[in-house]
Amino acid sequence: MNSLALQKQLLVAESELNRAQLKVAMAEIKSGVHYRVHHGASISEIATAAAVLALDVTATPSIQKSVANSKHRWLKGTLKGAALISTVWLAFQAQKED
Repeated sequence: MNSLALQKQLLVAESELNRAQLKVAMAEIKSGVHYRVHHGASISEIATAAAVLALDVTATPSIQKSVANSKHRWLKGTLKGAALISTVWLAFQAQKED
């Protein structure tokens, strides 16, 4: 097996791991929202939970690496935007509680 074929296999495996992590994160979002909606949580609480999750996802090293290596500019912008919005939202919520 040559170097390029091995590199391709490693990239495919990393992609599959990232896909699996994203699937788990989405399942957590879905169950969290489902729980909060059925237990009377406010939209603000749901948005805060989503903001925390977005920061966790954008801070994951494997996701950062795949985004950095991605040829899709929109993906980089989307994740940067999600991180920025999440940070602003959490700061707003913290100020609101004070």
